[in-house]
Amino acid sequence: MSQRGDDYMKKYEAISQDLVGVDRWNAIRQAWTAQQHIDKKKSKTTPYTVDVDTIVEHLVNPKKPAFAHPVPLPEMVNILMELWEADGLFD
Repeated sequence: MSQRGDDYMKKYEAISQDLVGVDRWNAIRQAWTAQQHIDKKKSKTTPYTVDVDTIVEHLVNPKKPAFAHPVPLPEMVNILMELWEADGLFD
């Protein structure tokens, strides 16, 4: 397990052992969601532009190397919808 995963588990183990069932689950969930909120604030990424032509080229020729950055799902869905509509596959 990664160091980060170990740190999370230590936080969960620190939650009172007296809690059981749903109460313990809620306490662990609250600790986890609070950490997720902190992680999102820390990970400010610089936005990048998605080159639609590169994505389409990669979809047509999958032997090309992977994308330099992950493509956000909503943008990929929009690109695929446009391609399918242009091909008459989705109306």
